[in-house]
Amino acid sequence: MGNQRFRRAIDRMMNTEDLKSRLEKYFKNELSKEEVMQLLLTLEESDGAIVEGLIDDVLTTINWSRIDVLDFKKKGVFDRVRAEIAGMSGVDNLHEERAAKRHFRFKYGIPAAAVLLIALGLIFYMKREAPPISRIVQQDQHEITLPPYTVATLILENGKPISLDDLEEGQVREVDGVRIEKRKGGRFYFAYANASLHSLAKRQVFKTAKGSSAEIILADGSVVKLNSASSLSFPLIFDNTRQVDLNGEAYFEVAHNRDAPFRVKTNTSEIQVLGTKFNASAYPEELNSEVTLSEGSVLVSSKKMHVRLVPGEQAIVSSKSGDIVSRTVNLEEMMAWKDGYFRFTDQSIKQVLYELSKWYDIKGVEILSESSDRFSGSVRRSQKLSDLLGQLERISSLKFKIVEGRVRVMK
Repeated sequence: MGNQRFRRAIDRMMNTEDLKSRLEKYFKNELSKEEVMQLLLTLEESDGAIVEGLIDDVLTTINWSRIDVLDFKKKGVFDRVRAEIAGMSGVDNLHEERAAKRHFRFKYGIPAAAVLLIALGLIFYMKREAPPISRIVQQDQHEITLPPYTVATLILENGKPISLDDLEEGQVREVDGVRIEKRKGGRFYFAYANASLHSLAKRQVFKTAKGSSAEIILADGSVVKLNSASSLSFPLIFDNTRQVDLNGEAYFEVAHNRDAPFRVKTNTSEIQVLGTKFNASAYPEELNSEVTLSEGSVLVSSKKMHVRLVPGEQAIVSSKSGDIVSRTVNLEEMMAWKDGYFRFTDQSIKQVLYELSKWYDIKGVEILSESSDRFSGSVRRSQKLSDLLGQLERISSLKFKIVEGRVRVMK
């Protein structure tokens, strides 16, 4: 009897080591289609707690130089997956039958495939019969890359553009009476070199190129981080009204001053605060702008109405009607861009590529094969677009090819 227990214990240990080895290969993209299918079948029969522990071990021991993971709070992710699955209960019987065939579940009620993809930081809810397949983006392609350094420009009040690309941390430069400084952490700071030149009316414009983000310290100590292809118009000194104009997206950490409200104007709205942290997205080509509050309080106004937000809320402002709708959001996901990630929420591949085009210089998109696949989650930006597309290929039915700056989507 004792020998039998010992053998069973040894077998379980060997099976656990084998599963861990296969999980490591999965994350390294070293499994064939057949091996991935076999892995999912094994997960169907495995204890969810054991598998979750193995995933934790893999994430801490594997060499992530080739793979980058966004570590969202695990409980929140699992709760969202459960909510997504629960929300599918209203789907017709045919869809329910197919879902029962293609979702492998742990004791926590989470599909095995979804757990793997959560660990990767890119969650994809499969709405088709085939399991995820590892693929590599085709090699006979052109490439689209991000610039290897921050590309930013300061446009002086006289309209003269000053490239900031070659300014190194700690350096100071003076151009046309403006002191330009790159401080610790790569943050830019601008001021008049001579006090007699101070002007409240004149404004400078700080711009980031596509594929770059950058931070600026304003005269009152507020810090603004601009997303790709964004610009901020601001004065070099403030009076009792601190006002800036935003085109694009930025995250604000506003220095508190109860006697001088801080205002951000966009093409659709005005945001007023005393001191707080919030994100504002107002790209001119988009139908709506968004304001997401992480700390403090903000008042969002349009041509039609006003809405006050509390932390964890987002205001969506219609550029056409001026209507404002507020909702509760996951701040970690909404702010993912400033930490180097893209976020997707039940988006089609066309919508995903639009988000990617805000950073990568994609000349156009050709959808050669339509797909019902939807993407949710976050994934880290990569230097090469092909690396990011490779992650999407790995969990979907799609293939991608870059040809002369255009992205082709195929099956």
